[in-house]
Amino acid sequence: MVRINSRAEMSVNTFIGTTDDPDLTGFNALVNKKSMPHFNVLPTFRWNDSPVGQRFHELEFPVMSDLNNYDQEWKPNGFKNLMNILSLCTALEGPIQFFGGCFIEFPLGMRLEAKMQQRYARLVLTVKPKGTTMGKDISQIHIKYSNEKKKYGMEGQEGYTNLSDWSPDKAECMPANVYSLMQYAKKATHFYRNEGEFWADSKRFEGPDKVYNCEGVTYIMGDLTISKPFVVKGNGILVAKRNIILENDVKREADAVFSLIARAGYIHFTGSCKEVQASCFSNCSPLFEKTSSLVIKGNFVINEFKRADIDFLELFFDSAACRVTPLSVMRDVGKFDPKRYYVSVAENWSSYKFEKKE
Repeated sequence: MVRINSRAEMSVNTFIGTTDDPDLTGFNALVNKKSMPHFNVLPTFRWNDSPVGQRFHELEFPVMSDLNNYDQEWKPNGFKNLMNILSLCTALEGPIQFFGGCFIEFPLGMRLEAKMQQRYARLVLTVKPKGTTMGKDISQIHIKYSNEKKKYGMEGQEGYTNLSDWSPDKAECMPANVYSLMQYAKKATHFYRNEGEFWADSKRFEGPDKVYNCEGVTYIMGDLTISKPFVVKGNGILVAKRNIILENDVKREADAVFSLIARAGYIHFTGSCKEVQASCFSNCSPLFEKTSSLVIKGNFVINEFKRADIDFLELFFDSAACRVTPLSVMRDVGKFDPKRYYVSVAENWSSYKFEKKE
């Protein structure tokens, strides 16, 4: 499963697909058997002189344009010029693939746990054949286009019911393997009242390059600012009670396993920070003061996610950099929900079907 905690609703575009990867399309989300009765996905045609009572047929389609509520005659006139409708397609961005090589939760019946909406397009195309004048086709074409929203997911399998769902303020919605401040303080093998004490502990920084030995659990009662290149060795966790400000790179030695946790605050990426090799946790939505790419090699868990805040970020999951405990599958501890799985599916499946339960 995919869980996104947030305080507000978010939305992602359905994706129209490309000639190179036609299977990466959000059109499947509109035509599956459970959703199809709720969308007009099959085009129909009628003569312009049909009875007035016959409604225009809206064709619902993946998002094609950022222009919302476009409603005007297509110029220049003529059927051949309808080919230029491709210029209306300005939203051909990469697909948001929560579950691998498909847009929506099939064929595995997976569910997105998030206040997420899917944006789709509604298109009405009206043509008035008027023949030719002086060799030119003067047929009139009128296009009405709008972007609509609907809860993400198949009918009956939406990811939320009300705005209080998946709140970062609810303890039961906390990410797996995250402890309370008191627990981190009690488990700490190295405890510092402030970051000044942390940087002054010369025994933790080894050799001429001052490589940080992260063994065990390190807890800092306050903020932590990393302003110089930070190289890590060993196997451990560095926890700051509030915020972590990264002004420079954080890198691991070859066999290091390192976690960087802003338990009650946020991680702030700024300055010369271009790469972070760690398993990161930010309780509040992270801050980015960058206009160039930032790379995280490890993973990044955020309790309060704000999609608009995440910019210039490339995330590469590296299992060797992440800490996984066998106890994380113990449901009684409340750290992990065993009903969720991480699943990889090959792209060679050709069909799927829904079966009614007995």
